[in-house]
Amino acid sequence: MVYQRLTSLRSLERFLRQYSAVAQACGLTVRIPSYRTFCRRFHTLETPAWTAARQLIGTLARRHWLRWGLLVIDGSLLAAKGRPPRTKPQLRPATDPDASWGYSPSDGWVWGYRLHGIVTADRATAPVAWRTTTATGHETRQVAPLLRQTPRWRGRRRGWLVGDGTYDSARLVGFAARKRRRLVAAMYIRRWGQAAMRPARKQRWRFIHSPAGKRLLRRRTTIERDWSQLKHVFLLDPLPVTRLARVQVYVSLVMVAYLAAVTYNGSMHRSLRAIKSLIA
Repeated sequence: MVYQRLTSLRSLERFLRQYSAVAQACGLTVRIPSYRTFCRRFHTLETPAWTAARQLIGTLARRHWLRWGLLVIDGSLLAAKGRPPRTKPQLRPATDPDASWGYSPSDGWVWGYRLHGIVTADRATAPVAWRTTTATGHETRQVAPLLRQTPRWRGRRRGWLVGDGTYDSARLVGFAARKRRRLVAAMYIRRWGQAAMRPARKQRWRFIHSPAGKRLLRRRTTIERDWSQLKHVFLLDPLPVTRLARVQVYVSLVMVAYLAAVTYNGSMHRSLRAIKSLIA
């Protein structure tokens, strides 16, 4: 469904009926399941998808195509399938009742979900941790769950975790320190000015305005390019499925497909980011 860019589970059923060779390769040798069976079984794919993702991430790390020294964290809005709710001039319910309104400066107001993720920024840019919530889910609340999905950094020096101004928080700096990472987030002068900053915040302020801090903050665009590629290559915005549980499974399957493509490119000595040529 992900690689063939199918727009729904019904189209997946029709595709497998039309291409019997693909169905047999998927293990469907007797008969093609019905649409209701696909809907029922789709919820059970979250655990297998995460297992496959961890195996692929481990393979990429062992072959040194993926490095853990520099990670970038951010969130992105995903438009829900179908129409949003409307109250005027006539009440009209939304196609996806689990979605919600969310705002970002780049996308404006979007009816849908929010993808939170961490990607590597050294050599291969690949997602290593992600969570999908409704669009109202704030990005700072997902930092701790995302960091728990990543391994503890074991290098001699602390690893880096780069984010935008949303993650400028002393509490999040502490979360990152437990994973032996230094959080570098864009900082803005509060209304009371730089003079009222605490010593720890002043130290962070001086670092991000140093040449090394500015170089790290420029690496934030890595995750934006990664999100853009995921949205344009795969059917991720708008989403082809409804309901939060199905959206979470579909996003995990997209991440597995992306990681599998990066692994294939590395084994075939291709560019690690050459994903579009592998997708139908």
